[in-house]
Amino acid sequence: MKFSEAEARLAEIARGEYRFIQYHKTITDRGHVETECQIYIHGGDVHKGRTWEEAFKNREENLNPSLKPIEETPDEIPEAMEA
Repeated sequence: MKFSEAEARLAEIARGEYRFIQYHKTITDRGHVETECQIYIHGGDVHKGRTWEEAFKNREENLNPSLKPIEETPDEIPEAMEA
């Protein structure tokens, strides 16, 4: 997703509310590249991801916890964890 597409999607979701969208790109001296995409709508939380899709997915999962995948728990508890 391009910045302009993410901006349009955020505007549609925000329906005129205050919002911001940011893209950070960090390049280390060894050439490693890290990206961070942030979206925010007034009254909510800042949602981040390495891609725009991930940021929007994190927003949806935050608003609708039932969308988050269920994490499986181990069948056995390590002895060090038992009371």
